[in-house]
Amino acid sequence: MAPYLLEGYSGKKVSYASSIANMTDDELLKIVQSIKDFSYVSLREISSIDRIQKFLTNKVRNVVDPTFLLTAEEWIALLGLKKRDDEKYILYYTLESYGTLRKNIKSLKKIAGQENKKVFIVSPFAYIPIFDNMVKIIPMLGPEEFLDMIYNADKVITNSYHGTILSVNLKKDIYSVCESIGSEFRKTDILTQLGMEERIIGTLDALINMPFHPIDYVQVHEKLSVLRDNSNAYLREAVSIHE
Repeated sequence: MAPYLLEGYSGKKVSYASSIANMTDDELLKIVQSIKDFSYVSLREISSIDRIQKFLTNKVRNVVDPTFLLTAEEWIALLGLKKRDDEKYILYYTLESYGTLRKNIKSLKKIAGQENKKVFIVSPFAYIPIFDNMVKIIPMLGPEEFLDMIYNADKVITNSYHGTILSVNLKKDIYSVCESIGSEFRKTDILTQLGMEERIIGTLDALINMPFHPIDYVQVHEKLSVLRDNSNAYLREAVSIHE
């Protein structure tokens, strides 16, 4: 959260899907006075609400990430995403550093061989030349190309929060790598709310020889629809001209 960015602004202040990340209570105290000027405060992580609520009198609300405000069908229509049948692949989207990615390539090769599908690695923070027919690295993609890669993947494996939730929204066979549960609450919070705890894995090796269990996206998106409706209701209330 960066409420100080609106200091000096005298109109209504509203936060949507803010995040306090791993801020300590001492760090939160430094911005509490600015947050008190907000008429509406909402967080994307349900587990953070109690931590910020104790400093405020206004009710802090839980809302979904802004990317969830669009349905899968709206994302597909707006970006003109189309299904491609030319190649079956697994997408590994990672924010890892060079050293960690280098270690994980061995596991990715095993997964590629096990499923007999290519693994495309999208890695904006690290690049490693790979000379392997089954594993290919793609260092950078534009937003539309990135969504297209997710949309057409047979499976998505990612340690990214937005990689996780965009894959959930697009109804992909998703596994979210959370190596340390305590510091990964952005991902674990929403997956737990959607009943997808079994899609949280600690390491890539957990996928090797793991039996396939399909995701019941009917139930998942029923829960997501409720969360989306509640979030839209919050926005309508927060931006209303009536105080």
